[in-house]
Amino acid sequence: MVASPQISKLKKKYGSEQVLVAKASDVSSVPDGYTNHKELKRDTTENVWNSWQFVYRYDAEYNFALTQLIPYVVVTDSEEKKLYTTERISGDERLQKQFQLGAGGHVNPCDVSGRDTILIAARRELNEELNIVLQKDTDIEWFGTVRDLSSPTREHLGLVYLAHGKNVSVREKNTLRGQWMDVSELVINYEKFESWGRYIIDYLFENNKANGKLFK
Repeated sequence: MVASPQISKLKKKYGSEQVLVAKASDVSSVPDGYTNHKELKRDTTENVWNSWQFVYRYDAEYNFALTQLIPYVVVTDSEEKKLYTTERISGDERLQKQFQLGAGGHVNPCDVSGRDTILIAARRELNEELNIVLQKDTDIEWFGTVRDLSSPTREHLGLVYLAHGKNVSVREKNTLRGQWMDVSELVINYEKFESWGRYIIDYLFENNKANGKLFK
């Protein structure tokens, strides 16, 4: 738990907002970096989906006994040659001036729908951040997990989803700047991505470079 002066600042910043968390001990077996969902152990997967609760965000931030569960939606084009990226230009100072590979954010009580809770939150966050037309009947699919245990935001665990989209643009033009990037552009800008994005890019290139597509 963070010190009380910091709690006072966080209460003022976040008010009564509640976010979805799991006990850090319940998700400790989720590896650092990006992990494809097929590579996660079944008990780990069950812990991710089942051992959660809502707490006030001011109690969750900087509290390493809890892990905040963050849906993180990666958008690719229909040919799976490009990814839609955003740059955060305002908001959380820890994330400014970095490129983001995914659209996402916290899960709130308004998203509650049993085991579909995080999926509902993922859809909401995607549509709050982006104007997008989805191109597949499957909507969005869970793709894996991502985390950075060495970062200042290490109390967050990303649940990565994949969406195929067209006519994509950012809604929050005061906080985000968006653009499509092909493989060469992702490589050129690699160091500008936040760590979650770099982990996913590493995985995609390593596992899918043979067929010329980012995703199998």
